[in-house]
Amino acid sequence: MTTATMVLPVDWQLHGTITLCESGWPQFPKMPKVPGLYRITLKDGRCYIGETADLRRRLQEYRRPTRGLEQEDRIYAALISSGTATIEIFTEGDLSTKTARSRLDKAEIKAAMASNIILLNNDGRTASQRLELRIAYLERELAAARTAHAALKK
Repeated sequence: MTTATMVLPVDWQLHGTITLCESGWPQFPKMPKVPGLYRITLKDGRCYIGETADLRRRLQEYRRPTRGLEQEDRIYAALISSGTATIEIFTEGDLSTKTARSRLDKAEIKAAMASNIILLNNDGRTASQRLELRIAYLERELAAARTAHAALKK
């Protein structure tokens, strides 16, 4: 294995607990605004491993998904149904490039799969089941928008 393709071991650091706020949305601990990897572990043991150029921004996207991305909807729904989860991060070394982060991310996903950890990254759901989760999320958002609209009309 050449130096360019070596994958360093990831030493996950517990960063806190994800809970639900009074409005029922996931509430994350304050995150650093740095590139890194993150691992969200639900209370049932399922986890999600991801990478980002900005941990604070990325995890806020799971708090209230707005871009309509299936991944955000899936994590959001899992956090809501779990009620609580832990967040671990890895920010050591040079993680400024997508290539470096992706290499570590893929290695961690592979290691988790080898350990029989159930990953939300590849949760075994069909496209239809994932679409059902997205529809449920969008229905919640529509209900919230209708409530806000009705309040504005009063």
